[in-house]
Amino acid sequence: MATAGIDALALLPAGVGDDDAGCANQRYLSQVGGNGARLAMLFPQTGEPTGVLAAPDEPAYWRPTSWLDDLRVSEAGRLGRALAGRLHELRLERGTIGIPSLTSAPHAAESPLPIGAVNTLQTELPHARLIDATDLLDAQRAIKSDEEIAVLAHAATVAERGLNALAYYVQAGM
Repeated sequence: MATAGIDALALLPAGVGDDDAGCANQRYLSQVGGNGARLAMLFPQTGEPTGVLAAPDEPAYWRPTSWLDDLRVSEAGRLGRALAGRLHELRLERGTIGIPSLTSAPHAAESPLPIGAVNTLQTELPHARLIDATDLLDAQRAIKSDEEIAVLAHAATVAERGLNALAYYVQAGM
């Protein structure tokens, strides 16, 4: 983030609807997500990261599985407003804020981010510089630890066994 000149990384749920398909980055970084949880996150360059959930009962559910100490709920699901408020708390209202998928997303012509949340960040942080941070986060996620590589290898083995079993049992007309 420092090399890119980013003071904080803000992650908004991408996509539409009540599923959590657009929260893969947040799940990767926090271990929070699944079951339709819509999560926004703020990673300041210095200081503790913050997770913001849309539903009032969700922080209590996710606290035991997440390493995040600051896990909050937004007012009426207004995730953009909650992130803007946290940026004010951190005195980053004039900072450079990196937002993955701000201008586009991989294999998409447009940004999948909710326009209301992006507009709220722009309105409540008029002196902040909002920039796309897709490449920054993608580059970090591409680096795998030995543990992640072992899990991926195990998953590939399981999938291969499943496909082999399918090939053995499948018959024409099934």
